[in-house]
Formats: sequence, C-alpha cells, structure tokens
Amino acid sequence: MKEFKNYLRSERQLSKVTIGNYLFLINQFQKFLSQTSEGLNMITRQDISNFLNYLQNKGNVKSSINLYIIALRNYYKWAYSFYKDEELSRIVFFLYHKLKIEEERKAPVIPTREEISKLRSALNQFLQLNSYDKNSRFYRYALRAYTMIEIFITAGLRSKELKSLQRKDIDLESRIIFVKKRKGDYQRFSLCGESTIEVLKEYFEVYKFAPEDIIFPMAQQNVVNRTVKRWATNAQINPRIVSHSLRLYFITQSKDLMRR
Repeated sequence: MKEFKNYLRSERQLSKVTIGNYLFLINQFQKFLSQTSEGLNMITRQDISNFLNYLQNKGNVKSSINLYIIALRNYYKWAYSFYKDEELSRIVFFLYHKLKIEEERKAPVIPTREEISKLRSALNQFLQLNSYDKNSRFYRYALRAYTMIEIFITAGLRSKELKSLQRKDIDLESRIIFVKKRKGDYQRFSLCGESTIEVLKEYFEVYKFAPEDIIFPMAQQNVVNRTVKRWATNAQINPRIVSHSLRLYFITQSKDLMRR
C-alpha cells in the first residue's frame, strides 16, 4: 500500500484528498477480505463480486459503488504492472468490462443565450444595488462571482485554469488571458469579450492585486461550482448549471461563429 501511495503521488500526481480516498476505499475492501482470512494479493473475481453485493445490500448507491470499482481498478492495474500475475490481469479485465456499474449520468447542461442573459442581469442588478459601498463583502462577493462567470462564458477556461490565474496573466489592453499548464508554463491564450474586460477592470480596481497574486484564491472546485449554481438559482434559470456548463456554452457559441 505504501508503494501504491507513492505511485499515486509521484506518477499519477493526484491530490492528497484523492489519494486518501483511494486508500480508504481499498482499506474497506481489505477489511471485508479479513473475514475470509484473505489478503489483497490472494483474491479472486468472486471475492470482488461478493464485496460489491455486500455494498449493495448495505444500501450503497450506484455512484458510491462505482467509486470502489475505480479505486480497485487503479490498485490492481498498478499491481499487475509490477507482478505480471495472470490472475491480476483477469481481475483488471473483470473490473473494467464485467462489473462496470455506470452511474446514471444526466446529459451535461448547456445554458441558452436567454439563460446567460438572465444570469448576467441578476449579477448586474445585485452589483448596482450594492455599489454604494464597494468595500462591502456583498459587493466584493458578487463582483468576484460575476468576474469568474464572465471568464467562463467569453474565454472558456476550465475551473483549474481559472484558479491558477495570476494578475500578470491578464492583459487588459489586448484582451488576452494567458493560460498555464500545471507546471506553470504558458500553454495557450484566450481572447476575452468586451464585457469581461469591463468586469475585470472593476475587479482589479476593488481588489488591488499585485502581479504575482492569484486572483481567484479558492482551494476547492466545488466552491466555484457552488457559486455558479447559487447565482443560477438567483437568476431563476436551470439550477444544474455549473462552471463546466458555462465552458460548454463558450464552446458551442465559438462553433456557431466558425460556421458563419
């Protein structure tokens, strides 16, 4: 398990939270196996079937069971790369093809132009109502949300790309956002819409960032999604809209422009 943890950290470069989740899920499987005096390296496909049936009988939903399958896939795929045991290869195949429990996923939500207009309008109205005190937490919170949403809509950034943006990555005069790779090198640039530039000017005026500052210092992706969903609800549009929905909107609008 220690070697597997090092593999996830060094080669897969997964976050501490993801690694912790994997190890926890595999540990639960290990506890289940201890009832039959078997270890992780002495299992059969039937053991996995029994474990998944056990989870289902305990009331675990499909999405939860699917997380166990993903963790076990990664563990036994890694183990096979080291030990080349034929039974391990059968277990990996079994996990990938025979016991794939798909979570019932809904099609991704792509907002319409009307919904985007309502979203912008809701944010605009709130900012205008609170503009008498631009240092208030209400104004600053709404301004940050509006700036993030505008960048998703007109520049098409991913959540991870948004959260790594520094003040120096944005050129207001040329309307360009320079987007970095994970290691910090620039990988591409994206052009902003005029509406985004106007919001960014206000955002930088209020927050006073230094060139090296991260302009959206939020640790978790769910913070970004919660913000988008909250304002989607306020605007009385589809509450399932998240940050990726706004990126998909940007992509579809870009394709429409290219066709024209």
